[in-house]
Amino acid sequence: MITLFRKKLSPSSIRELSEIFDTCIQHLESSTDSDWSELGVKEIIKLVHKSKKILAKGKAPSMSSINYLFMPTGPLQETAMQNGWVDEYLALAGKVDSIVEKI
Repeated sequence: MITLFRKKLSPSSIRELSEIFDTCIQHLESSTDSDWSELGVKEIIKLVHKSKKILAKGKAPSMSSINYLFMPTGPLQETAMQNGWVDEYLALAGKVDSIVEKI
């Protein structure tokens, strides 16, 4: 298990976070920059990839980075709204919230 803030992520939470990151990357790869996001699509993809790679190495990704990406009106939401996948984003953000609540 991976520890995060001295709490452990279960294997199912690790798998779910990885799947969420993959889904975000898939959406982002066909997205354009949002006028409202302080990060461009390429920068967001880099942050998501970084978190995914850290998770794949058996380490906990930075929760501050994850919280930043998934916060309301954060880079992912603004990009999702600009590119027509906001409903999918909201579902993914809800899953992230559920995982974070468990730890």
